[in-house]
Amino acid sequence: MTGGLRVVVLPDKFRGSLTGEEVASAVSRAMRRLDPSLDVLAMPLTDGGQGTLRILAEHRGAVLHRSEVTGPYGDPVPARWAALPDGTAVIEAADVCGWSRAGTGLRPLQSTTRGVGELIGIACHMGHERIIVTIGDTVTVDGGLGAIEALSWSPVRAEVRVAGDVDILFTDAVRHFARQKGATDEEIPRLSAQLERLGERYRDVTGRDADAVRCGGSGGGLAGALAVFGARCAPGFTVMSELLGLDDPLSRADIVVTGEGRFDRTSLLGKGTYRLLTGRGEKVRGGLIAGSVDRHAAGALRPGTVVVPFTDYRPGTAEAIRDAGSILDEAAADLATALLHSPRARNP
Repeated sequence: MTGGLRVVVLPDKFRGSLTGEEVASAVSRAMRRLDPSLDVLAMPLTDGGQGTLRILAEHRGAVLHRSEVTGPYGDPVPARWAALPDGTAVIEAADVCGWSRAGTGLRPLQSTTRGVGELIGIACHMGHERIIVTIGDTVTVDGGLGAIEALSWSPVRAEVRVAGDVDILFTDAVRHFARQKGATDEEIPRLSAQLERLGERYRDVTGRDADAVRCGGSGGGLAGALAVFGARCAPGFTVMSELLGLDDPLSRADIVVTGEGRFDRTSLLGKGTYRLLTGRGEKVRGGLIAGSVDRHAAGALRPGTVVVPFTDYRPGTAEAIRDAGSILDEAAADLATALLHSPRARNP
């Protein structure tokens, strides 16, 4: 391939092992080492999950605030939220009721999104007329009930936009994500029944169906709850691309690289990694670097997508996660070589 190619590198975090910044930096270095003439834009990907506020502060000049609100299991937490230069407030649900707030054990039946509603109220009280709520990486499955209770079952005065990280129905939130949020086989039917009843209650109060909302199941149903009370929902990657000004560089890219800790069936539900790799133009080369990759999920990617899982370098997933830091540079080099020098990209 000739020099001067435009490359966009946007990897998500590898939860528990690598940050998006670390992966982006390693891939960028590897590609520039092979071709110093490349025009590379490298930054962490966010579709509204953990780290969104930090990325907005670094790349959009957002000013961070901190307020004490209710955490995922009822204890107070010092949650952050942000104000963008244009006055829009941004609330990252993951900083209120995400994995970093879960403590030593997951308790889905006791989980609550109340703190998200409290932050929305605080932002309104401080005069923000536009609010974006990003809801990836939560540990909650309460159907947004806590947030709605904090808002007194009423629409807020501000214009609220919800950035949902997955495209699933409100009542499918339990089926797709409750288990990874700690639900047992005995708890899943109870959680499903709770969401069904809550959806009916929302319909009685608002006249709107949470299951008719795109991304309604995001955040354990938080997106659907906010939407029936007046918020507008959009895919998290779309919202964040607009905020970070990524639409133009992505439209001009010759190569797009992304990554995440585990690329599996849940990635296909509209997560940023999948949207990046399937939304590119026909002539744009795509690359995926990941801790592990489900082969059935990889089969949904376009032919020719370069896929480099860390499990190619260790005998099992546990070992790949444990050694992620030492694997990263080698995997990034192999990805860069396949994208820049191989006549045919590879897909498992």
